[in-house]
Amino acid sequence: MTDGIVDGYAHCGLTKFLPVDDLIACMKSASVSRAVLVQHFGEYDNSYLAETIRQHPGTFVAVGLIDPFQQDWPHKVAGLVSLGFRGLRLKVEWLRTHMHVALAAAEAGLNLMIYLPDDMLGGVPLIRRLARDASDRSVVVSHLGAPRVSDSTLVEGLELLDLATESNILVTLSGLSMYTPHPHLEMAGLVTTAIEQFGSGRVMWGSNFPVCLEAESYGDDLALILEGQWGLDDSAIADIIGGSSSRVWFDSP
Repeated sequence: MTDGIVDGYAHCGLTKFLPVDDLIACMKSASVSRAVLVQHFGEYDNSYLAETIRQHPGTFVAVGLIDPFQQDWPHKVAGLVSLGFRGLRLKVEWLRTHMHVALAAAEAGLNLMIYLPDDMLGGVPLIRRLARDASDRSVVVSHLGAPRVSDSTLVEGLELLDLATESNILVTLSGLSMYTPHPHLEMAGLVTTAIEQFGSGRVMWGSNFPVCLEAESYGDDLALILEGQWGLDDSAIADIIGGSSSRVWFDSP
């Protein structure tokens, strides 16, 4: 594996998805050197991810999950920090009533990863507020904001572009196969415009493995980027396949 390519969004687990060894095999096949492990919703036991980053220092970082509705959430946030986690994952709707949890996590040094599966129009103001109140941390919107395509037409997704003015908001170019089949022609305009407005330094590729992916298709979207799809030049490609993730999650230039 080379040092340059980082999977900015991947899953692994024992009760859901696949063990990390399966991810490592896919990474090797695509010359991916490092990855960001994201906890799946419904799983508040972060011990498997904690053990994985302990066993593979420098290869993996982790974004954990806590239940913000439980009274012990401050203890859980502190636990993520003590275990070496780099981020906290939240649903955008949690920000309506539990913005204080996200801000406390940011104050503790965690970056914030936001999942925006529904009501993009209503969620964008919440993410903007979070980014401004946690201005010294990165706020990463996963899966390009979860756009919606109907009858081969993009019907929701452009609202995400309103967040491009906030310099600490980034987006992952991940999970596209959840919305359109490879090579995602229906979303080409959104992808191109997002990269233009956010800048390639705030866009990061992620596989979303193993969601909607077989092992042999792990690197399909990565290949699109490496080929210069969406009008990408060499500098933008370098950012999206590794530079952006390295700066946010691994503190490397």
